Amino acid sequence: MAFVFLAIAALACQPGVEAQARAQVAAAIGHVTAAVQMLEAANGDQRKLLDAALAYRSAHHAELHALRTAGEQQWAQLDPPTRARLTAEADAQTRPLLARLTQAAQRFADPRQALMLVQPFLLPASAQPGPANWRPWLPPQPPLPAALVDAPQSATGTSR
Repeated sequence: MAFVFLAIAALACQPGVEAQARAQVAAAIGHVTAAVQMLEAANGDQRKLLDAALAYRSAHHAELHALRTAGEQQWAQLDPPTRARLTAEADAQTRPLLARLTQAAQRFADPRQALMLVQPFLLPASAQPGPANWRPWLPPQPPLPAALVDAPQSATGTSR
């Protein structure tokens, strides 16, 4: 009987899925904050940013990987209203950070290249995993004209 009581108490003490998801978001936002700080500290020096990004990625690779894999599983367990609420909260927290990120990237000769160096630290902060080419700082691209979409392609990938 005591074993059953201890098992129930242990289950009651475990954080719920929502609490775990909030912890995942908080950890992910910590990585976004680190990316912002890297860009701001480099102050336009591409080499300094590269060194900082490589060192950070080396030190936090396992944690970033765990955030992606465990986070996806936890988000899948949440019901849609809870997921939408947590997504809105995460977006509200990351919006100012992404603005600072964009502003700090403008100090670099090639802002897009600077942002690509810190991109691996941004993906875990999204509520849903983004596609491989997701770039939150770029505006959405307009669709291709129908003439280009329907044009036949040769073996080299160019239109005839």
